[in-house]
Amino acid sequence: MGTFFKPHTTPIFLFLKIGIIGVIIYYWMFYRVFMYAKKSLKIINNLYHRIIVITLMVSVIVLSVNNFSSKMQITGGVFIGILFSLISLHQQGEK
Repeated sequence: MGTFFKPHTTPIFLFLKIGIIGVIIYYWMFYRVFMYAKKSLKIINNLYHRIIVITLMVSVIVLSVNNFSSKMQITGGVFIGILFSLISLHQQGEK
């Protein structure tokens, strides 16, 4: 009929748009961000910064499987930006 219905979960939506290889690459990037943040928790000594990093790590996971929309993707990008800025702040302080 030529009608495209938008599914309500990100994996299915991405599978319809970019295929299985695109879905694997998409989630592989989120996995790498999560593992990098997890590894970087060892260098963060400030308790409040640790709490923020852990909260952002969980938020990125939730946003990656939640409903796919531009607002969610912008929010996820902001969260990842804050996450990396906190990690780089502590990496610079370590040197």
